[in-house]
Amino acid sequence: MPILVTTLDRLREHGPLGPVWFRFGHRTWQALTDALDNPDDVRGFRRRAAQRDQLRQQKRKQEEEQREREIREAREHWVAQQAAAEAARQPDPVCEKCERPMESSRFEADPLEDAAPPADGAHCAGCASSWPNPPAASAARSAAW
Repeated sequence: MPILVTTLDRLREHGPLGPVWFRFGHRTWQALTDALDNPDDVRGFRRRAAQRDQLRQQKRKQEEEQREREIREAREHWVAQQAAAEAARQPDPVCEKCERPMESSRFEADPLEDAAPPADGAHCAGCASSWPNPPAASAARSAAW
């Protein structure tokens, strides 16, 4: 139960509806309706709970935005790394004649590679073995003459 007090001087100065009432436990002079109101009741609890909920939601939203930012930065970093690795990767050499890879796949066995003359760096084993005078052998012969 609230206990209110006032003085006749304050009543004469401000009237009964002015800030003339002092409620024990409060720090200021208040109007009658404010002095009788209890800010620590259910309404105050609900107001403080709503403020806490709002702060939690803001914090959760900030954390979610931070997580999304970190994921986006990590994805961009990975894409940049992949692009740099792709740019740094040397293309596989291809045959000048048939434009197939110089070496067969490591999963396929190419019988021509075993019988082919030494690679000259420009032709695959199939093209080098199909020529009557392989370019590497003819180049070696012309250098010897």
